[in-house]
Amino acid sequence: MMISFLTLFMLASFRDYVGRDYGTYVGVFYSVGLDNLYEGERTWLMQSPLFFLICKLINIFTDEYLMMFAVIGFITLFFFYKAIHDISINWLLSLYLLLCFCLYYQSFNQIRQMTAVAIIAYSYKYLVRDDIKKFFLTVFIASTFHISALIFGIIWPLRKMKMSVKNLVFYFSLGIALFILFDRVVDLLSFVGYVKNYSGDEEFSAGFTLSTILNFVVRLALFFFCLIFYKLVIKKYSHSLVYYNLAAICTIAQIGAVKFSIFGRLTTYFFLVYIFLLPEVFQILTEHLDKMGKLIFYIVVLIAFAIYFLVYYFSPNGAEGGGYLIYSSWI
Repeated sequence: MMISFLTLFMLASFRDYVGRDYGTYVGVFYSVGLDNLYEGERTWLMQSPLFFLICKLINIFTDEYLMMFAVIGFITLFFFYKAIHDISINWLLSLYLLLCFCLYYQSFNQIRQMTAVAIIAYSYKYLVRDDIKKFFLTVFIASTFHISALIFGIIWPLRKMKMSVKNLVFYFSLGIALFILFDRVVDLLSFVGYVKNYSGDEEFSAGFTLSTILNFVVRLALFFFCLIFYKLVIKKYSHSLVYYNLAAICTIAQIGAVKFSIFGRLTTYFFLVYIFLLPEVFQILTEHLDKMGKLIFYIVVLIAFAIYFLVYYFSPNGAEGGGYLIYSSWI
């Protein structure tokens, strides 16, 4: 586990101008050090106070922007690994899914939000333990990197809803309502920096792109696949009821991304659940298989998610859109 951590950390730390927003963060880092922020930078930094503080502290010792990316990369990977270590029943498979879902690679571009996503992943630990104080404290800490993390708090009152027909109808009714009333939802979320900034950007406000449709289909397919084995999973892993509600919210939220692609970033906080839920589903499916049967099953699983990775990675809004299609290092 440590070897994989160090490998991913070095890739994140040694990169140089990999990521669409890389140059923006370099400029902000220098502006923080010189105390010369223009109004736009100051606005979104006010919504990311812990990120601002990290930049300020690093500037006290060095003006090397690579140090900022190294520190943020370490924090992001630490919380992803800590969450996987503490929660997953199969850390190796969870890590593989983290990579196949491109969550690690997205941290090359969306560095503030992916740090928040990693901290939210750790909050799952307190969510399944019903520790309300530590859960909301962790969500708050995540929001100091990216204010959009606050949206994850909506899971608390919904976390123990059973996947009954009545509740599924409730969830999908919410999805239909979101689609119909989406413009008003965007107005309500206009206090979130990137929603406000990107709502007028044709590239990001456009819906029905290849990646948003692919993401919606994949999330819908994953949800219904896991739902088939709901009773078996809940019987063995009672805490997974929380996971199923997260998966349902993820599917609903992705409907918003169909109309406004940047909204898809908000679904990431909930999409994370599959790196924990899928290993439990697969465990149920393979518990009665012999060694050869399990080997064949997991080979098929690994290939299937590798294909998903390749399709998403090379889609227009994947690696190319995120600016990390070609890796380069300062070494």
